[in-house]
Amino acid sequence: MTAPKRGFLAYATANDRFGHVQDRVNFARMLTIPSGVECIDIGIAISEARPRSRRDERDFRDMARSLEASGRFHVAAMEFKPNVGRDFSSWRDLLYGFRREASPADFVLLLNRSAYGPMQADWYARYLAPFSRHPKLAVCGSSINFEYRRQALAGANTHAQTYAWMSRFDALDRLLDDFPGCHTRSREEAIRDGELGLSRRWFDLGLSITSLAWPGEYFDAERRHDPTLPQHNLSEHLRGVPFRHWEQHERWRARLTPAPYLRRLLAPEFGREN
Repeated sequence: MTAPKRGFLAYATANDRFGHVQDRVNFARMLTIPSGVECIDIGIAISEARPRSRRDERDFRDMARSLEASGRFHVAAMEFKPNVGRDFSSWRDLLYGFRREASPADFVLLLNRSAYGPMQADWYARYLAPFSRHPKLAVCGSSINFEYRRQALAGANTHAQTYAWMSRFDALDRLLDDFPGCHTRSREEAIRDGELGLSRRWFDLGLSITSLAWPGEYFDAERRHDPTLPQHNLSEHLRGVPFRHWEQHERWRARLTPAPYLRRLLAPEFGREN
């Protein structure tokens, strides 16, 4: 598939962590490492896990200005919103906004702040490739997980992990009016009703999911499980994907240790793969 000149990106985060370090790192890396498309319309939704402060507003306004000033991003929306629904209501709201500009055949990359990267050039374009090979594909994520509460259950819990995933607007339009996870309040509910709920809805619609971690492996209502693949969560230890999950030790060090470690995380060569 030839990469389009224009892409869409929906980025979900929250204001519950001092300094918004993960967001700063992620955006800085997006600005440094080529996406593979000429320009990306990006929407940023910030869930108010606590009352927003002037510093919150200033920090995200500054990040948005840096993206816009690059000429490679157009900030189509930046909004603070209630925390009900967490990332899933954030994505829904941004997708509704994109509807004015996007065609049904356009693609959108959906990220949250737990997606560390990008670690590869052409990071946006890489998620596009599987769609040209599989006409019923609804989602290409970085990774697929068979587990929920550490139980694989022969496919009952199979889901595309939602820290980084791409879909098409024509597929997403079928879910928007009842988007999974939009009423969740806890992390547990978000995983059960949002992350697992999305994949289950795709399966019910006769669509499939895949991941860059397991190229060529497609899962749908007929094939929900493969016992020959790793059965546990690999999202923090992936290689060969543009975005992996932030590792727990990285999140803590980024918040608690000063500039040297942050400079390491921001360096384009840190974790980068060709």
